[in-house]
Amino acid sequence: MFGIHKLFNRKSHPTYISTLTEKVDGHAVNSICRKHVTRWSNLDYKCQLYAKRNDDMTYDVFLAYRHDDMDYGKRMVRCSISLKDTLDILKDRDDTETNRRLSGFVSEDHDAYAKRFIDPDRKSHNIRHVLKRLQENNPPKH
Repeated sequence: MFGIHKLFNRKSHPTYISTLTEKVDGHAVNSICRKHVTRWSNLDYKCQLYAKRNDDMTYDVFLAYRHDDMDYGKRMVRCSISLKDTLDILKDRDDTETNRRLSGFVSEDHDAYAKRFIDPDRKSHNIRHVLKRLQENNPPKH
């Protein structure tokens, strides 16, 4: 009616979802965007994949990249995709970054390192927190 249902439906269709911030070179940023977007391909960029919800409940996936104050921007990676596809793309990227951060440690130390150093980097709109909220508020129907 007057958009009232949007006030109560925030947990089933989140407005913003993000991944962990990664540190990759310019070639990797260009390959994610499928277009040459960086000024320098050999420098390290901090980048983050995130999704924003549209009015029709589809999502646009963006990549934000930055190398200090010299080169920065954001590019659309995918446009108007479903929530399931968005969650799959972002979860895959978040898992890749988590595994990269854990790769230098013995497998027995992974849980402690993740709890102490990786989990604080995850904001409330991180893909893992969003998935947890979706499972709690929308349990699968039997």
